[in-house]
Amino acid sequence: MQTESENTNRSNFSSRFALAAMLGLAALLLPAAAHADGNAEAEAEAEADIFQTWDDPIEDLLAEVNENYALEGKFDINFRIRFENVHDQGAGGAGKFGNGHATTGRLRLGYTSADYEGFSFRVDMEEVFSTDDSKYNDTLSGNIAFPVIADPEGTELNQLYGQFQKDGFLVRVGRQRIILDDARFVGNVGWRQDEQTFDAAMAGYTGSDELEGFKAHYSYIDKVNRIFAEGTDFTDSDSHIINVSYSGLEIGTITGFVYLLDFTGSGAAGAAVVNSNTYGFRFAGQYDVDEENTLNYVGSYAYQDQAGVAKAFEANYYLVDLSVTHKPYGVTAGGGYEVLGSDGGAYGFATPLATLHKFNGWADRFLVTPATGLEDVYVYVAGTLPWEVKGKIIYHYFFSEFGNAEVGSELNIVLKKKLSDNVSVLSKFAYYLSDSPGAAGVGADVNKFWMQIEFKY
Repeated sequence: MQTESENTNRSNFSSRFALAAMLGLAALLLPAAAHADGNAEAEAEAEADIFQTWDDPIEDLLAEVNENYALEGKFDINFRIRFENVHDQGAGGAGKFGNGHATTGRLRLGYTSADYEGFSFRVDMEEVFSTDDSKYNDTLSGNIAFPVIADPEGTELNQLYGQFQKDGFLVRVGRQRIILDDARFVGNVGWRQDEQTFDAAMAGYTGSDELEGFKAHYSYIDKVNRIFAEGTDFTDSDSHIINVSYSGLEIGTITGFVYLLDFTGSGAAGAAVVNSNTYGFRFAGQYDVDEENTLNYVGSYAYQDQAGVAKAFEANYYLVDLSVTHKPYGVTAGGGYEVLGSDGGAYGFATPLATLHKFNGWADRFLVTPATGLEDVYVYVAGTLPWEVKGKIIYHYFFSEFGNAEVGSELNIVLKKKLSDNVSVLSKFAYYLSDSPGAAGVGADVNKFWMQIEFKY
């Protein structure tokens, strides 16, 4: 059993490690910005010229195909390769780390038709593959002795929809991508190789001269095509998505939303557990403090009821995020407090259609909200490093909402470089340190590392 002094030492180490990492990145960001007119900028421009003037054969071929065969529409290609390495104490058993790694790729081929009297259609296929699927658990392979890397192999119809768009109105029917606001409640989980899409009928309004700044979205979702391949899709959905926003205020955009989710008939295990009705609002905006500094702010609240298999639970959600952008240096620093509430320790506020990897740490320890809920206190700094490398570092500290117990902490770091209009590279790291080491699930330490190259045409 973990002693109080051992817990204190781990907590102190975590705090020191996070503080040192943040100070280190800040030390890199500030000199980079301060010398933006010096050698760093010259070197970045010289490097960019090399890639921008590179004769890309795929780009040339696609341009020829679109010119001669696309019937005034457009073909597109997205291809990325990723290496992911995971050390997960929860997968090793008996306090040991389970080690896993995967090199996976995704090829997506798409076509968007030309517009005819407001009518058009979109289709894209995706293929997810692995060089060796024996060293990780893709959630379908049965390799349960290895950590989860949720990129199962497979070929899928990613999108196929027809739409009508005119005078700010949009009607779309078919398999489609839906991303609302910051994807906290509805998103496409774009980080994973197999994207989440929806079989849905959607009607939207994107604004006009008469109603400038007003947007509305309604979707009826019949099926959720999840990231774990077809076997875990929510095949029988009776769900309604409503999102309305107004951006005409000087101080920001206000959004109201209602998400009524019912997956009772779906064959996927646990689908009915995430039934719920959610009602909430979100406010986001910016304020120029002076010529050099901008204050950014986001606030959100939601109430959830009729949740779970018996539709008997309820819980609340809160978010406050404040940051300051120093424009001359291009550096943003801030922090936030997010709460996914609990119903007496029996149910945690759930957002099953969200891009969950984006929130509460990239180690993915909280893809399913604990029954005791979750409080996430976090700080971050982001900016541009030498050679136009985009960097960001985030530190989280987690508590249970019910009982206010310390759960753990996490450090996230990402670096991304755009090599050309079509090619980018990324390196990413997540380190979760539990306050209850050795336990299963959220109580297990984990660290993850990714390297990726992506081509978009």
